[in-house]
Amino acid sequence: MFLRYSFPLLFGLLLMVYYRLPAIAQRGLLLGFSIFFYARAGWVSLGLMVLEAAICYGAALAMDRWPGRRGILWSCLAANFSLPALCRFCFPAGAMPVGISFYLLQGVGYCVDVYRGTIRAERGALRFGLFLSFFPQMEQGPIGKYDTLSRELSGGRKYDPEQVSAGLARMA
Repeated sequence: MFLRYSFPLLFGLLLMVYYRLPAIAQRGLLLGFSIFFYARAGWVSLGLMVLEAAICYGAALAMDRWPGRRGILWSCLAANFSLPALCRFCFPAGAMPVGISFYLLQGVGYCVDVYRGTIRAERGALRFGLFLSFFPQMEQGPIGKYDTLSRELSGGRKYDPEQVSAGLARMA
C-alpha cells in the first residue's frame, strides 16, 4: 500500500527538483530520495539495505585488492543470503522488509561481476549506495547491472521534454 501511493508522489517531487540542480547535486538528491523512500517503509528496511550495501561494497573492494577472491565471494554470498533468514525470525508472519529481494539480488550480481573481473569495484561508497538503493528502479525493475546503471547515474542530466515524456510513457 505504501509503495503504490508514495512512489508517484516522490517521483513527481523528485522530477521537479532534479533538473534544477547541477550534475554533482543530482546524485546527492537521488541518494537522499532513495534513503527517504526506504525509511518511510520502516527503519528496519533502511537498516537492512545499508547492511547489504556495506557487505557488498566491502566484499567488492576486498576482491579487487587481494587474492583469494573465491573465499571472499563465498563469504559475501553467505552473508547476503543470511539476511532473508534473519528477517524470517525477526518479522511477524513472514513479513519481509521493502525491496529486500531486489537489492539483495542486485548486490549479489554486482559482487559476482567484480569476482569475474567484468567490472572493477566502485571506490565511492555513496555512488555504490545510490546504485543499490535507487528507488525508481526498485519500484519498476528490472534488477540492473552495475556497468549500465552506474553510467546512467553518474552523469548529470539536462531537462529534455521528449526524454521525460518517453520515460513516463515507459513506466506507465
